[in-house]
Amino acid sequence: MQVHIGLWIKTASGDLTEGKSLHVQTPEEALAQALSSVGLQASPIANRKLQHGAPASAIERQIKNAGGAMDATGAFVTSATLLELQEIQDQLKDQSYYVQSLRISHQGDDLRFTACWRTQKATRLELELSKSELVSVIQSMTLEGYRAIDIGGYCSERFEDTDAKYWVIWESASEANQKQIVRIALDNDERVKIFTELRGDHHPIARQAFFDSQDQIRFCEIWEPTDKDNSPLWAIFTQPPERMPEQFFAFKHIQCQSVDMAQSKISLDKMMSVVWRNVDETSDFKVLHSLPQEILISAGRELLAQGFEPISMCVSDGASGNQHCAAVWRRQKH
Repeated sequence: MQVHIGLWIKTASGDLTEGKSLHVQTPEEALAQALSSVGLQASPIANRKLQHGAPASAIERQIKNAGGAMDATGAFVTSATLLELQEIQDQLKDQSYYVQSLRISHQGDDLRFTACWRTQKATRLELELSKSELVSVIQSMTLEGYRAIDIGGYCSERFEDTDAKYWVIWESASEANQKQIVRIALDNDERVKIFTELRGDHHPIARQAFFDSQDQIRFCEIWEPTDKDNSPLWAIFTQPPERMPEQFFAFKHIQCQSVDMAQSKISLDKMMSVVWRNVDETSDFKVLHSLPQEILISAGRELLAQGFEPISMCVSDGASGNQHCAAVWRRQKH
């Protein structure tokens, strides 16, 4: 149903005259617009499945309550507590759904997790690590033949002087001697230095940013050596989210791999980090951005029903800024 708001304008003579109606977009129209932006449309069959399918299982209900959805190709949540994340992770792992990415946001003072799971390749999540524990885990997992695919940090007590915690997601490396470079808790100057040093012979895998207990922005990054005979196109940016649409347009010919949002607890300034890299010619990648959280969730349900799997997803802190949510989706080409 369409909604219109009539405007009444007071003229100089004091009379009221009816002005033009303003159309307020319905959720269905907003969803259709979001899908249309990536060349897709809502599937009536998929919608009927979502609305009239079999009763949801306990895990599906828990995922839905955490702002997410689940289907045969994958699952996601956008607002899970730490306890909910751990419970969902354990249950999905038992059903051969493997975590692909993890992101952080806050609802007031409360920590929330956004996460994506796929059914394609087994992964291992290490969560709630101190900085020293993370360094030790990186050393041991690398020696065991694993490669990091996602990493990040956060302060669980946002307004107190507490040490940051970290997570890392691993998958088995295709090469035993994969020489990754993993950096954590970089300040902005260190981030620029790392980029300058590595951009010639490495490419980025992931970047995540967070504000520490002193409200200073910190970066966690993963880089890998570039094959000189098969160098992928790539780009990496961290900017205010208002400026990111132009970057998404500029790099639409490169597959988007990672999205992230960080927000200052004092100024409330937001910084969005995005990594693009061409890695898979057999798949179609779709990126949704600049969306309210509720539309991101609705679009996610639709994309799952159409056979896409979630790769990376981020939401903004609080209701006032949630129009900057983004997600990356992938589906095998037919």
